Amino acid sequence: MSPECCAVICDVVRIANRAEPDFSRACKEVLQLLVSAFGLKGAELFLCGDRPRHFSERLAASGPYLIRPCSSMAEGGSAETLNSRCLVRDGQVLSVPLFDHLRLHGVLTLSLPSDFHSCHSFEKFCQTIALQLSGLLQRRQLAAGERRRTAQLALISALGSSLNKACTIKELLEAASRIVQHHAEASCVVLRPIYGNTLLGDRTVRIPRVWQGLRAPLLAIEEGLAAQVVADGKVVFKQHPLAAVEHSELLLSAVAAVPLVFQQHTWGVFTIFEQLDASPLALASDPAAQGMLVLIAEQIAQAMERLAAVEKLEDLSQEKATELQDMSLLYRISRAMHSTLHLDELMHLVLSAATVKNGAGFERAMLFLVNERSGFLQGMLGVRRAEAGAVLPPSKGLSAWEKPRVSKAVRSAQRQDPFSRQVCKQRLSLEQSDHPLVQAVLEERVVLVSDHGRGAPSFAELKKLFSIGHCACAPLVGHGRVLGVLLVDSPGSREEIAAERRRFLELFASQAAQAMENSLLMQRLEESHRHLRETQEQMIQGEKMAALGETAASVTHELRNPLVSVGGYANRLAGLLPAESKSGEYSQIIVREVRRMEEMLSNILAFSKKQMLCLVNCHLEEILEEVLTLESEPLQRASIVLQNEIVEGLPPIQGDEQKLRQVVLNLVANARQTMAAGGVLTVRAYTTLLRGEPAVALEVEDTGGGIELSVMRNIFNPFFTTRQDGTGLGLSIVHRIIEHHHGDIEVQNGELGARFIIRLAVAQSERKPGVPGWPGRR
Repeated sequence: MSPECCAVICDVVRIANRAEPDFSRACKEVLQLLVSAFGLKGAELFLCGDRPRHFSERLAASGPYLIRPCSSMAEGGSAETLNSRCLVRDGQVLSVPLFDHLRLHGVLTLSLPSDFHSCHSFEKFCQTIALQLSGLLQRRQLAAGERRRTAQLALISALGSSLNKACTIKELLEAASRIVQHHAEASCVVLRPIYGNTLLGDRTVRIPRVWQGLRAPLLAIEEGLAAQVVADGKVVFKQHPLAAVEHSELLLSAVAAVPLVFQQHTWGVFTIFEQLDASPLALASDPAAQGMLVLIAEQIAQAMERLAAVEKLEDLSQEKATELQDMSLLYRISRAMHSTLHLDELMHLVLSAATVKNGAGFERAMLFLVNERSGFLQGMLGVRRAEAGAVLPPSKGLSAWEKPRVSKAVRSAQRQDPFSRQVCKQRLSLEQSDHPLVQAVLEERVVLVSDHGRGAPSFAELKKLFSIGHCACAPLVGHGRVLGVLLVDSPGSREEIAAERRRFLELFASQAAQAMENSLLMQRLEESHRHLRETQEQMIQGEKMAALGETAASVTHELRNPLVSVGGYANRLAGLLPAESKSGEYSQIIVREVRRMEEMLSNILAFSKKQMLCLVNCHLEEILEEVLTLESEPLQRASIVLQNEIVEGLPPIQGDEQKLRQVVLNLVANARQTMAAGGVLTVRAYTTLLRGEPAVALEVEDTGGGIELSVMRNIFNPFFTTRQDGTGLGLSIVHRIIEHHHGDIEVQNGELGARFIIRLAVAQSERKPGVPGWPGRR
């Protein structure tokens, strides 16, 4: 071997000994040394990849590049060298195998000058150089493996620490992409979540500044690989994804896309791009690193599963907390609603509970009740948050719910509010099926109305009148029927009512309907009890009157016989005695008192007898005209002015003319006796309703100062009178006659005196079908 070759070998050994850690540059220096020492045209290293007879990397003596990726098949002398592991000269190209006891690393190709003649010593020299290069490549692989393991441990440690600190999925993906890109020195890292195992979400991208110019093609490649991973569920490797792009040293060696799988659930896709010889981990360029890729993906997926579980637990906790808060609120509202059985108080309480801040929280509430007979929804009450504070003062906190203030003054103030008065004017037909309020009634469900849509045309007028935006209509469903509808909204916030509030409104409306149903039931029970008590009193009174009648008839008969004799002899004696004498005066007094006693006994006898009515169609105005004509002279003597307010054309009534005449006569006489110092007697007659049917009303009003409240309850009792010369039977007879006519009598105190109101049903032949009454006073 020539001295020149020995010197080159010494230089190669020296380069190899100081090569660490830059083995690629050391190999290039060796190639450059060979070219310069022997005047070679060129020298190249072709390194083997995983596929047989294929080269994956290439290093040339010329040019600025170090080891670069390539994908070429061994041909000619290189192919023969790989097969035989011997030196092969093919023309002016000498191929030298690079191998050791572990593996075949590749082929060294030397381009010889045309006048170069190789000899046996030169071949030995080439084999020695090949052995040194094989050592460099082996050390390069060992160093790369060591660096890879160290980087892998650092990556796993840093990744675990960062993932544990993340509080949201977004933070987790950003932290994971940052850690992986930093430790793997990757050209690009993309993490993309998956929703429902099929839908790719927004990606988190990490690209160093030097690679920003290739962002678009990198993301295009990632999108295709991510779709493939989602479809196949497997790791995808791709070599030289940008091989066609010549961009200085920015040459990618490989890209890998890995599914983020944990416990058989796919959470997303992890994609990493690597530059040749730039990544210490070689996660994408080395298929042997697939286990590491899967480990990283599993660690990220596990963290995503943990955060998803935490978020789900927080959502569930929040949902349960909201449910607990709603149940607590409904409990308070239920207690408050059951604190009263008065329907009017209950309506004010329900609407106030719906609008206070610590209640249902809406700003306004309107109540509409169903009128089944008319087929309409009638506005009953409207309450705003400001007025609701009078019933449930916010300053008192939860204690306000224990004793809500629904006094008459508070209710009156809420009703007089302009908003409530406007609500009370609303009347909606139940035939408007597209109206949200009507829908809630007909479908018996809560209807949520959004301000974003066009809405029903029938709702437009009400919406404009009250400036309604997003609102909810909750039906008040009782036992087998809908009592009404509650409309709630918050125009101040303009926020759409969440669908989760539907359940709360259903429970709230159900409680309100139950309380209203209880109130109505209590009213019916009280009314039934009152009717029962009145019936019992009437039966007792009837028994008393029957006994009194028998006694009165017996006493009257016993008194009448001697009274006839006394009266007869008194008349004869008055005729015999001079009228101017004291005896004549005394006899006249006896005659008058006997007549009064006879009249009283006649009344008692008439009251005690069973009344027999002769019912015919009669006209009230004719009866009034006859009685007022008879009473005109006594009224004039008493200085009483008569005022007639009788509507013309009154329909006939069915009754006993004689009895009705007695009723009018007794009322007019009673009024005349009350106004001893004169006054005004007003007689009115007009059409009205009696128990929902057409009727005629008669009013007799005086200016005698009225009736004391303590006396009013007894004025219709037999023998009750406030006058010294009264019998106490006049009003009792009136009351009994009206009862026998199935009419109604009422007494009121007016501004100047008492007013008696009698209502009698119109004759059946005069009732018009479908017409509840005629124009008149109601």
